[in-house]
Amino acid sequence: MKIDSAQNMQKILNANASARSGTSNSQKKLKSACQDFEALFIAHMLKKMRSASDTGDGLFGKGLGGDLFQDLFDAEIARSMASQRGLGMAEQLYDKLLEKGLLPESISGGSASGKVNAFEQIRQFDAAISTAASAHEVEPALIYAVIQAESGGNPHAVSMKGAKGLMQLMDGTAREMGVANVFQPRQNIDGGVQYLKAMLARFDGDTSKALAAYNAGPGTVESYGGVPPFKETQKYVEHVMELLEFYRQQLDQSGQS
Repeated sequence: MKIDSAQNMQKILNANASARSGTSNSQKKLKSACQDFEALFIAHMLKKMRSASDTGDGLFGKGLGGDLFQDLFDAEIARSMASQRGLGMAEQLYDKLLEKGLLPESISGGSASGKVNAFEQIRQFDAAISTAASAHEVEPALIYAVIQAESGGNPHAVSMKGAKGLMQLMDGTAREMGVANVFQPRQNIDGGVQYLKAMLARFDGDTSKALAAYNAGPGTVESYGGVPPFKETQKYVEHVMELLEFYRQQLDQSGQS
């Protein structure tokens, strides 16, 4: 009955993946996972406070039995506090996970069901994607694939490096592409597709090189004469190319290709 930090963090991440579909049930699961994480913190804090006191015996005395009952007691107190808003950590963590799009890499697309869920999430931006695809002559399936790999369809996503929005534009790139509000889906998509088109033109239509440039910068791709030997970039290119084939099939079936 001990609270396991690794299991609870994975529970939070898994629940966050489901919550992105917008269903009330999955949002409840995410809130519950965040409360469990806060309970873990509170239980740890109680234990540290007791060990720092002059009488660290607890309510049940020393020994194996006493320690076990004390841990169980602390866990229940922590869960009770967390379920009643506690320190407010659970609520803040829940908001941040949804707002910032802090997702594990697997959410961007490993399983078939994950891809389908992401497709449904991104379809709300169909009109903006279609407009940008026509205006800049970029294959719609490629735009879908990049959006899924970059943000999972979260228009409010912000990376650790400061890339923002659906197509994860850096501030300098957004300004260069004429994007005034990176969190406005239509503007972000248009700016991202403009940049993607520029990379395709720069590398003579080579999709792999263009994607590598989107991820690591065109100068890096040119200096290595192709996809650079960086695991992150290589994995990114492989992932988007896989998604590209998936979206070609999906759009063909829906008559949007």
